[in-house]
Amino acid sequence: MRLAATCLVLLAACSPDIAKGTYFCGPERFCPPDMACDDPTYTCDSTRLAQPFACPAGSEALEPDDSGADAVDDGELDCGESLVGERVGCVDQDGDEDYLTFAVTGECVGENPHLEVTLRFPIAFVPLSIDLLDDTGATVAEGVLCTQSGDLTGNDRVCIERALAPGRYFLRVRALPDGPDCDGDCHYNQYTIIVAYPLA
Repeated sequence: MRLAATCLVLLAACSPDIAKGTYFCGPERFCPPDMACDDPTYTCDSTRLAQPFACPAGSEALEPDDSGADAVDDGELDCGESLVGERVGCVDQDGDEDYLTFAVTGECVGENPHLEVTLRFPIAFVPLSIDLLDDTGATVAEGVLCTQSGDLTGNDRVCIERALAPGRYFLRVRALPDGPDCDGDCHYNQYTIIVAYPLA
């Protein structure tokens, strides 16, 4: 629950009898006193039961994808279609980056043809960033925070919306440079990514 972050910041307003799993961990794995962040579920649990972080099943199936040269090639991005739908990924250590690449082969016709990327990740761990790069590695666009008001999922979203000329592009997912990471103790996160090219 997004409420969790608010509640955890304002501990005085929270009930002292908080059941396990009631709240998502706040930023930097923050939980009420006598509780700890259960990293696999990113919810607050008893300190005895809380488990350490592990990348979700299948989230590293496309490794190695840590550079443009090793990027997962998702083929051509077709007008009005989805390229990637809810793909699970993981950034599990300092310096880890995930790349995917695609090609735009022609101009799209529509009211507002554009690339639309959504990166979703738990707020409990190091924040993630996503960048759109061209075939030289230059940054074309940086993701911006786009979490909807009232989101109660314990997740943040970062989005890119951009019209594209034909060419080859890369998306790079990594820890937000200088993002809070529990002084290095939670420099990891899991994510899902969606990539599409709507026409309006």
